[in-house]
Amino acid sequence: MRKKIILVGTNHGVQGQDFNGTNQFQKIIIALMVKHDIQLIFEEWDWLETSWITVGHKIAIDRSLPWKNVGTPNEPEYETCSDFLTSGGAVTVYTPTTQSTREICMLGNIRQTMKDYNAGMFILGLAHMQSMSEKLILLGFEIEAYEWQKPK
Repeated sequence: MRKKIILVGTNHGVQGQDFNGTNQFQKIIIALMVKHDIQLIFEEWDWLETSWITVGHKIAIDRSLPWKNVGTPNEPEYETCSDFLTSGGAVTVYTPTTQSTREICMLGNIRQTMKDYNAGMFILGLAHMQSMSEKLILLGFEIEAYEWQKPK
């Protein structure tokens, strides 16, 4: 039997605080956990951000499940940057090299995290959904990927 990973992609703001106090993201995570008999939750999350407990981490605590941050450490080779455009908006810049370096690191963390489990949930930013799904399939995992964005 292949190990299964359920990917849930969203933006990091929702990942950290849900959507306007509605618990919509939490409800989706719980429904997917029940559907897929999830044994642990792991996330792409900021290593320096310790003042927030993510929605996924709260659910893991409430359900006595293991939780792990599989994101990249805050080291120069993994840094992305935000450019502020003349329109006043911010854009995060991901070069293909940086994106690949970040994902290779996450893959190693995921392999280690999943070694004792058959079904895990990976909550991650949308920028990584497609490429991480493909890479995890190549590593032999069974994958289902879901995406959730806050309503307009």
